[in-house]
Amino acid sequence: MTDSQAIRNLIRSKGLKLKFVADSLGLSYYAFQQKIDNRREFKTSEITSLCELLDIKTLSEKEKIFFCQESRLIIYIKCCDVATGMRSYAGMH
Repeated sequence: MTDSQAIRNLIRSKGLKLKFVADSLGLSYYAFQQKIDNRREFKTSEITSLCELLDIKTLSEKEKIFFCQESRLIIYIKCCDVATGMRSYAGMH
């Protein structure tokens, strides 16, 4: 799982825009967003290109960003109680 916040911060710290990075990878902005947000997986070639573009050199840096065990995204699931019709939201970490 990609550490979404870490990759966004790294792109920002290099003075780059998401659109520029997406174009550099041959992706649309939307497809790149989906990959950053863990809705689609990065291809090995895309990870290699990103590492070159963002100057990620060590294996530990790569693992920390592209293969993190926890996602910092909070996913909310919309629930509806059938009996009452009340809606609630449950968060997952």
